[in-house]
Amino acid sequence: MTETISMPQAELKEKLGGDPDAALWSFVQAKEPNPAGVRLALAAGADANAANGYGWTVLMEAAMRDDANVVCDLLSMGQLEINARDRSGRTALMAAAEYGQRGTALVLLMSGAQVNVQDHSGSTAAMAAAKHGHGLILAALKEKGADLVTPRDRNGETTLMKAARTGDEDTINVVLSAAQESFFGPSHLPHADLHDAVNARDHHGETALMKAARNGRIDAARLLLMHGAKRNAVNHQGKTALSLARQNRQTETADLLESYSRLVRDQGTAIVQTPHGAVLAVEVGRDDLMQIFGQAGPALTAPGGAGGGPVTPTAKQSPVSKYSL
Repeated sequence: MTETISMPQAELKEKLGGDPDAALWSFVQAKEPNPAGVRLALAAGADANAANGYGWTVLMEAAMRDDANVVCDLLSMGQLEINARDRSGRTALMAAAEYGQRGTALVLLMSGAQVNVQDHSGSTAAMAAAKHGHGLILAALKEKGADLVTPRDRNGETTLMKAARTGDEDTINVVLSAAQESFFGPSHLPHADLHDAVNARDHHGETALMKAARNGRIDAARLLLMHGAKRNAVNHQGKTALSLARQNRQTETADLLESYSRLVRDQGTAIVQTPHGAVLAVEVGRDDLMQIFGQAGPALTAPGGAGGGPVTPTAKQSPVSKYSL
């Protein structure tokens, strides 16, 4: 193949039937990766920015297929438009994020792909990753400066809402950590109140907790509650997270929401009957129950007194917000 590529471009073009652009597309879309064919087409003069009638570029196709070698070959062409958009406003990075292609996503990120671009629906690469539960890609986007907190799509949905609907804990934790960093520490991103981020509403008045409840994402609901999600918030149809869970027959999630409501009302010994009781004990300021948990339950500590500061979690538990449940 090296000897072939050393041929004059005119001969290479003839070898590819006179249409190197068509050959490039065929090589990229082949069932088996064909980086050698891609290099041949590029050497024959194929346009690295070639796009179909929908504006979908060769780079987007390779990113979607997780063909890192082809992406690298395309990037080696000096005039490649790494942030080119198709007719929907999507970029190659969005394609990689949506399809969970971590290899090509990392290559694009390391090559300077823009992380906060929004397509025509308002969606970002981070939203695409969160929507499909691709937590590792979401974490990589966060490391490269992606804003996981403030962007909204045309429906008013945030990255957290999309993650909550999917229910992947790792994905949700990445978004929550971004919200916490924005609230508690210095950040290059716009300041966002942690409580507002968790309880943000879309154009239908729905919160991330409601989306988790509607879809029976019990672990997502638990994480959101631990970070201050409001159980009794009402959407534009007068529905709460609990009523949405019941309406959609998500029994376990409904039971979780009901237990939180009952335990917070009781603020008594019933708190110790649930795995998340230590969190509630901190939230309602029950030092007596914290002593019980210190001996027989999750080893949580509250600097400055129960309920007086962030909670230091053990195992896979996440920090608790300072706001009441």
